[in-house]
Amino acid sequence: MNKIGIFGDSFGENCRFNVLKDSEFLEYSSWIDLIGTTRSHAIGGTDVQWSFSEFEKHHSKYDQVIFVLTSPFRVTVKDNNTNKLLKLVAGRDAITRQNDADTLLKNNNIETYHMWNALMELEKLTPTLLINEDYQNRIYLFYNLVIERIKQIRPDIKFIPACCCNCPIPSIPSNISCLQDIMTYENKIMKWKNAYDGHDNRISHLTEESHTILAKLIKQWLKTDEMFFDFDIKEFHNIKPNIKDYYTNE
Repeated sequence: MNKIGIFGDSFGENCRFNVLKDSEFLEYSSWIDLIGTTRSHAIGGTDVQWSFSEFEKHHSKYDQVIFVLTSPFRVTVKDNNTNKLLKLVAGRDAITRQNDADTLLKNNNIETYHMWNALMELEKLTPTLLINEDYQNRIYLFYNLVIERIKQIRPDIKFIPACCCNCPIPSIPSNISCLQDIMTYENKIMKWKNAYDGHDNRISHLTEESHTILAKLIKQWLKTDEMFFDFDIKEFHNIKPNIKDYYTNE
């Protein structure tokens, strides 16, 4: 039996991210299920460094390893007080972030509260810092080094880009498609603004139809020597998702 392990962010995590109480959702299998994954170590909202640390610990357990590459601009820090991950994800609602901070303060997690606020302040400064070319290059350098190190450890590694950041990362082929392309295409069909809507209950940000198509393409790719997964978005142009299956007004 071929054991498959997945590392990365929410596109590789087999779950919904906005589960509301007393709500009934369409049950369906994700591409993660459909390709026969042994286990996914992916965690939504995490940065590439966190995924790499999990990869180092567990990759040897699997015959094939898929690494889902997230955005270079995320920050993930483990809180020593709670053992939880503090994750800064671009595009997340500022009100949600403030609610997280208020909850920490309410629970008297003072140190974690200040750490979380410090990270939020850092993110506020990021647009200004990114104006500086040296700062950009620093981020890209470390991101690229992580990818190269993964290749050294597992020459048979399989990469799936989750986000198309159009960044100058030499290790990633240019003009390659990413999973976010599929999500964005679905959002246009459903007339949604983004994937961070609190009512969006797709599994791994994708509808059942897209997962079925994606799984077929990934299965074919896993049989090849190609390191990076690529696809034509036209493969998904015939999907007809029902918004009621994936969106709740609660």
